[in-house]
Amino acid sequence: MTTALAPAPAPAKAPAGIEPSIPNKVRAAFAFLPEQATGAHKLADFLIEIGIQGRRNDKLSCPVASYLRAVTGYGNIRVGTLTTTVKTPNGSVTIQNPAAVVSFIVIFDRGGYKTRDAQDPLWAGW
Repeated sequence: MTTALAPAPAPAKAPAGIEPSIPNKVRAAFAFLPEQATGAHKLADFLIEIGIQGRRNDKLSCPVASYLRAVTGYGNIRVGTLTTTVKTPNGSVTIQNPAAVVSFIVIFDRGGYKTRDAQDPLWAGW
């Protein structure tokens, strides 16, 4: 017996006036992150490994925002705990953060991911 698979959901449309590739590029950048299957700690290791830096409690300068800017080429990206917003001259696109990104942001903003000597790593921006 063969089980039919449900069709893939249609990609979300960008709001009127927003380039359709913007949300797709951000989603693709999120999908590339190794944390999708392995958790927030692997995300931290990955960001350190590729040289991403950021500041705690700063939506424009957190490591995830820095990563997304580097990968997508969009400069005005704000990463909150639950969502990421890309602002363009024609409006904004808000995308839900993957679960491991949410976990990473919560831990990072509360001072997590210290080095063995209890210092903030260089990528924490301190």
